[in-house]
Amino acid sequence: GVATGNLDVIGSLKDPGFYGSPKVENGGFTIEYLKTHYTFEDEVLFNKDTISIREVVLTDTLTNTSGKLNGYLTHKLFY
Repeated sequence: GVATGNLDVIGSLKDPGFYGSPKVENGGFTIEYLKTHYTFEDEVLFNKDTISIREVVLTDTLTNTSGKLNGYLTHKLFY
């Protein structure tokens, strides 16, 4: 997939914060255990040490069925 938009990096090199909401187009991933490939298009939200998604529609490419996903990841500089 491709992400477009602005992502601001604010802070020092030792403690940067990432802020913005780039839009992902033609995004996709596979869950190997299920052998299922999903596609999506939506915004990914960055706020200092959190990356989140809200109501992202995932589409199963084999059955063309879909569902919604909400969630977030937190990090401390990805250590």
